[in-house]
Amino acid sequence: MMWVCDGMLCVCDGMMWVCDGMMCVCDGMLCVCDGMLCVCDGMLCVCDGMMCVCDGMLCACDGNLCVYDGMLCVCDGMLCVYDGVL
Repeated sequence: MMWVCDGMLCVCDGMMWVCDGMMCVCDGMLCVCDGMLCVCDGMLCVCDGMMCVCDGMLCACDGNLCVYDGMLCVCDGMLCVYDGVL
């Protein structure tokens, strides 16, 4: 499932959810809204409006940067280098 933080709203699979403060509940999963960044359970995230799906240590990138579990990752082609290493 994909989450997108849109201001004070959180889009979950096309459905709109209202953020309660800095938190947004999406199908029981918690999302942390921070501008355009929405971290969902440390596995799904959005950076600069681009989608990034984190699965274990690898990410499928759509953009240049992504956040995995609160740490910054750099996109290397279609993979995301986690914490500087694959």
